[in-house]
Amino acid sequence: PARRPLAVRGVRAGRSSGQRVAPPRSLCRVRGWLLRRYARAERDAAYRPAVEPAMVRAVRLEVAGTLLAARLALSTGIACNLGGGTHHAQRAAGSGFNPFNDLAVASLALLAEGAARRVLVVDLDVHQGDGTAAILSEEPRAATFSMHAARAFPVRKQR
Repeated sequence: PARRPLAVRGVRAGRSSGQRVAPPRSLCRVRGWLLRRYARAERDAAYRPAVEPAMVRAVRLEVAGTLLAARLALSTGIACNLGGGTHHAQRAAGSGFNPFNDLAVASLALLAEGAARRVLVVDLDVHQGDGTAAILSEEPRAATFSMHAARAFPVRKQR
C-alpha cells in the first residue's frame, strides 16, 4: 500500500487530489537553518560575510564609474554608468546588496571639489533610494527625489 503524505494546512499535493502534503523534512531543516542564520546576522552587528578581492575591485570600479559619469555629464552635458545605482548602502554599512552608495559618493565628491554648487539625485526605481536620502540629508546643497513602490524594500522609508 502507498504511504499517505503528511498533512499540512494550506499546501496541496495537486489541484484535483485534494490531499495536503508537507515538504520533505530535509527542506524544512535547511529552511530553518537559513532563517536562524539570517536572524543571527540581523542581530549581530559584528557579523560580516567574507568578501572576495574580485568583489571589492568590482565595487570600487562601480563607484569610480559613477563619479566619472558625473564628471563627464558636467563637461559634455550627458553621461551614464550602467553599473551604478547602489542606492541602499548607508553611511556606515552596506544594505540591500549594496556595499557602497555610489550616488552619494559622487554627489559629495562633486560638491567637495567645487565642480557642482548643488546636486539633485533623481531615483526612479521600484525601491526607495533610502541610503542616498539618509547620507545626503545632512548636506544642504544636495536633494534627493525617489519615486518608488510603497510596499517594496526597504520597509522603513526615509523622508
